[in-house]
Amino acid sequence: MNAVKTALLLGLLSAILLFGGEMIGGRTGLEYGLVLAIAMNFFSYFFSERLSLMTYSAKPVTPQENSEIYARVYPLVHNLTQRMGLPMPKLWIIPEDSPNAFATASAVMSSWVGPMPPVVKT
Repeated sequence: MNAVKTALLLGLLSAILLFGGEMIGGRTGLEYGLVLAIAMNFFSYFFSERLSLMTYSAKPVTPQENSEIYARVYPLVHNLTQRMGLPMPKLWIIPEDSPNAFATASAVMSSWVGPMPPVVKT
């Protein structure tokens, strides 16, 4: 169902760009809108995870980097993924004070989980 919602939203964005381009520049504007819609959809599908991580200045969580957080978060996420039959996602920490977390993926094999420090400390 999420894939359908994503396709509908990207389709709506494309339609808005095509309509706006045609209204502003006629046929040439329509062509520019089409190129922009294709570029934005490509970028959104393939690079949205990286963009999210860069936006929050996320840091990787590995045994070498952020080992204290790794010791707390890895067993929890590992147990959950094992029970659900999913592959282990990459772990990241988001340096913000709000107690929150997020997960993102364009496919099951490229998933990422990012808790924020207040979530890990509790």
